[in-house]
Amino acid sequence: MLRLFFFKQFVSYFFMGLFVFILLFIIGELREQMDNFIRLSGKVAIAKYFQYFFFKIPFMSMYMMPLAVLFAISFLLGKMASNKELVIAYTTGKNLTYFLTPIFVFIIAICILLHLFNESFIYTPFFKQKGIRDQFENQVTDKFQKRKNIILYGKKNNIYIVESYSPRKQQITNCYVIYFLDNKKGIKEVISFQSAIYTNNIWWGKEIYQKDIINDKIIYKKEGELTIVEKPNYFNELPLFAKEYLSIQQTKELTVKAINTGENTKPWFSEYYYKIALCYVSIFFLLMGIPMSRISKTSPIIVSIFFSILFAGVYWIALSLGKTLGASGIVNPVVAGWFSNLIILLFTFIMHRVFR
Repeated sequence: MLRLFFFKQFVSYFFMGLFVFILLFIIGELREQMDNFIRLSGKVAIAKYFQYFFFKIPFMSMYMMPLAVLFAISFLLGKMASNKELVIAYTTGKNLTYFLTPIFVFIIAICILLHLFNESFIYTPFFKQKGIRDQFENQVTDKFQKRKNIILYGKKNNIYIVESYSPRKQQITNCYVIYFLDNKKGIKEVISFQSAIYTNNIWWGKEIYQKDIINDKIIYKKEGELTIVEKPNYFNELPLFAKEYLSIQQTKELTVKAINTGENTKPWFSEYYYKIALCYVSIFFLLMGIPMSRISKTSPIIVSIFFSILFAGVYWIALSLGKTLGASGIVNPVVAGWFSNLIILLFTFIMHRVFR
């Protein structure tokens, strides 16, 4: 029965913390977007505003879950220690591990689900939210604003890497078009051109180099028609490959394509392993929250919130450092991806040694 009591209390504090942290995030987002929402007043249905925040909740939950876990476990144990309830629990002859086992099973199960269903649970609704956000931004920004550093999938098993695109002139500048083999395990052809302009329903390019990888041939044209099937509006989209907006599966696919194109793969591998590590970071925060309860028993709720925010900051600093080290090749991408988790584990070990 005591095990069940521990578990019920933890779950209630966990969801309470998750709700509060998400609410604070929404308030911050609302403040950031307030000017845009005011300018869109009367142009967008009210339901769109609710959808904007609703579809982002799963994505926010993934990032706020470690904070909620740390808050819940430190507040639970700190409150029970303050009320002498832990002393009563220990009189049963069972240790703390016994009472916390259901909590660990619960958190581990959530982490596994986040990993296995990362795309459907988190990123599918997030991309819907991002689509709504793009609609908002397109209505309040200059639709003729030049786009820079665009990387997009093409319709013919290819990727476009574009330095800039001018919607006003319908002109592409400095572009590489990489065509893949049908099995997506190699490159078939690479076309580069200095500029291309859309006229008479075709793309007319200048300084065109066409390299046939299979037959090892290069064809040069001063200018001529390009075999680009995409219309100008296609290049007016916002960049697709911002790494933080990709699911684990999408990051893995682009890592494979980076290998095939000869691109620097270290940042992609680091990002891929980080995305996996992010799913399991709540376990590390749970471990760290146990010794923290020794501090939080004096003022459970204030201390728990303070340390949740503090170690969230530590985590994100370690995350940035890990990605930098991984992208530069100083450390192995696996270590880089898990670096922030390992830093939290180090703090956990130190706290266990200090407060054992």
